[in-house]
Amino acid sequence: MIASSRPFVTRLAASCLLLLAACGQKGPPLAPLRLVPAAATEVSVRRVEDRARVRLVLPSANANGPGPVEIDRVEIFAVTVGPGVPPPPDRDLMTRPYLVGQIQVRPAPVEGEAPTEGDTRPAPGEPVTFEEALTAQVLTPAPLPSATAVEAPAPAAPPGTPAADPAAGEKPAADATAGKPAPAEKPATAGKPATAATTGGKPTADATEGTGKPAAESGPDGTPAAADPAAAKPPAHPVRLYVARGVTRGGRPGPPSTRVSLPVLPVPPPPTAIAARSTEAAVVLEWTPPAAAPDASYNIYAGEELARPVNVSPLSAVTFEHAVPFGEERCYRVRSVAISGDVLIEGTPSEPTCITPRDTFPPAAPQGLAAVPTPGQISLVWDANTEKDLAGYLVLRGDAPDGPLRALTATPVRETSYRDAAVTPGNRYIYAVVAVDTATPPNTSAQSAQLEETAR
Repeated sequence: MIASSRPFVTRLAASCLLLLAACGQKGPPLAPLRLVPAAATEVSVRRVEDRARVRLVLPSANANGPGPVEIDRVEIFAVTVGPGVPPPPDRDLMTRPYLVGQIQVRPAPVEGEAPTEGDTRPAPGEPVTFEEALTAQVLTPAPLPSATAVEAPAPAAPPGTPAADPAAGEKPAADATAGKPAPAEKPATAGKPATAATTGGKPTADATEGTGKPAAESGPDGTPAAADPAAAKPPAHPVRLYVARGVTRGGRPGPPSTRVSLPVLPVPPPPTAIAARSTEAAVVLEWTPPAAAPDASYNIYAGEELARPVNVSPLSAVTFEHAVPFGEERCYRVRSVAISGDVLIEGTPSEPTCITPRDTFPPAAPQGLAAVPTPGQISLVWDANTEKDLAGYLVLRGDAPDGPLRALTATPVRETSYRDAAVTPGNRYIYAVVAVDTATPPNTSAQSAQLEETAR
């Protein structure tokens, strides 16, 4: 049995040696992965007057591999679709005729290297806002894009696809203007936001506008789309569709972002009769709804700031309170807002209404005044006021039965007690206390309840 198995063992050992020798051999290096950026996230759109604002968060990772994100720019595509017309799929929309702008992206930092000074381009992972002018031509429904009419850019490489032969070269992505290759990236002018490479729009770094959505394709009304966007329910009114994608320096596009749609609806007119008044706690604004949009909502803007309202969400009421310090002039503008689904459409702002709040509101009258006479003095106590701007109290005294009452202290006292030692035994006195605040000039409360006491 042992002798008969020896040839098998020998052959098995030889096979193992050959296998190990083959595994140890060196072959040609594998080609690098064709990395592409992941989809932009938190995409939303709103309209302010005659401009569309598309907000998104730039990709911060690759879609198909590790390492620093490979991204040079984000391209924005848009088309206006008429009512009842099915929206086109992304593969047809993301073609040259529908490229409306680009956002140049600062390269991801290299470990151990200091960032380039003066480069104001947004960095991967930062939120940005792209603006497009909504001209009559832009809002006119266009012929739907067709994949056969214009050659589409190359699709994103699937995970694990090796790069092309470096000797064959790699063409840069074409820009949206005149069919010329995209120019080499240049840092934006210091102090200015990055600008779009095509007409009709400009991106600006912005972390304040809109709320985000996950990077999954959606239909024209913001709802999840079917696998084929062309099969989605057609909109009941014209809409302008937007979709974005990241592109590498070599021109390789990443996957598309969530698609968002802006309804092409009338912009509501501003409200009228804006009035402002001051209360002890805030400035109160009131206005009259526009006759053409009686059910509009509203956003309030303070000072010269017309990008971010002071209210958290659009208001349905025609009044708003804004807590501000006294003595500073404040100017306000009100915009009417139409809401379609989750998209805001804001009109032109009203004329500014300005007010300088003044503190003309006195403290409450002190409560609980009591007196305790002892030989040679009368001691007074009372309850404390709760106003935040309280400066103190003035103690008033007069001769009974009818005064008049005069202040015993030249300045307010902070304590809630006072000892009157300037009394004549046997005389009867009238006492009261008033509260004083820190305003200029100070506001004085009404008198506390009076009490009479005889000195000992």
